[in-house]
Amino acid sequence: MLRVGVTGEIGAGKSTAARRLIEHGAMLTGHECFGCQVAEHGTSRLTATDANHEAAAVLVEDAPPGIGRGAASMYHLVVYIDAPADDRVRRVERLVKDQELSVEAARIKISRILGEECDAAPRAAVDVVVDNSGPADKLWASIDALWAERLARFESNMRWGRMALYGPPRLVPPDPTWPEQAARLAARIQSAAGERALRVDHIGSTAIPGLSAKDVIDLQVSVPSLDDAIAMSPALTDAGLIFHPGIGTNQAHGAVTNPAQWRKRYHKSADPGRPANVHIRPYGTAGWRFALLFRDWLRADPQIREEYLSIKRTLARRFASDADTTRYGAAKDPWFAIAYSRMEQWATQTGWHGPEPAPVRHPQQ
Repeated sequence: MLRVGVTGEIGAGKSTAARRLIEHGAMLTGHECFGCQVAEHGTSRLTATDANHEAAAVLVEDAPPGIGRGAASMYHLVVYIDAPADDRVRRVERLVKDQELSVEAARIKISRILGEECDAAPRAAVDVVVDNSGPADKLWASIDALWAERLARFESNMRWGRMALYGPPRLVPPDPTWPEQAARLAARIQSAAGERALRVDHIGSTAIPGLSAKDVIDLQVSVPSLDDAIAMSPALTDAGLIFHPGIGTNQAHGAVTNPAQWRKRYHKSADPGRPANVHIRPYGTAGWRFALLFRDWLRADPQIREEYLSIKRTLARRFASDADTTRYGAAKDPWFAIAYSRMEQWATQTGWHGPEPAPVRHPQQ
């Protein structure tokens, strides 16, 4: 079951958006007022019965405008309906004209809209922002596209246990929102895994400010042991992160040749709109240390970043016609082997050591 939170400020049009999702086959749950607004338009799919909820492929719920990452982690996606204050006031006034809202209730809503310091900006916990600054058919078209291109495919991937495919290596300019996106995924992982996840860290190229990269978020989950990683696998799958049985280790580097030091569990996102890799490694192992040290080394050294980017660009061109990034990834290993000693030298000079195994805590705001 794909759980989608729909949020927006007063008069933004989240009820209209939810109604359109229901027309596509979604089921609605959540606050009573939200359900009533949709039910008034004759939707036959609306219920509150648990049996029907279990049968629904996509479950839509009213989420508060100021939802924080902690609450947002209960959804697979949070969709924010955005609209200017003037448009929102007009929509409230239209509800009075259509006798769907009392004059007194409308006055309260309009007062709240006009009392805002500024138009509401998308929150850090929001995955998708839908612009509703125009006529209703524009919003419908946006929701239709969201359903076809993301929600339906996401649900299908989860139902069949499929990972979203990224395709060949494609480098894109750095996206300043990558850390925010990583934080949302980390909160969902932490919520799903519970105490077994000692911490969740953003790693890989998207964790390096200013570095072009594949548009894929890499996260490392620290666990006490691989048994804990196995135990949390069903919960991660339910959170939309599918276990990949074909990848269970990384290339060993340096003097640490014990295979156990490089083993991991690997999950990939089922969300076609947000490719992500989740590497689950026991805390303190060589593979765990390598991922964090490499990230911090690149963050600290512009020259190394440029060197690494040059390698990435060369290999991305070489394997541009591949169906996936397998050969691209393997072809970087010789450079890693050469760079490893320099990375360790930097760690010694700076006194670098890995982070403490404290659980990640995300604010509820």
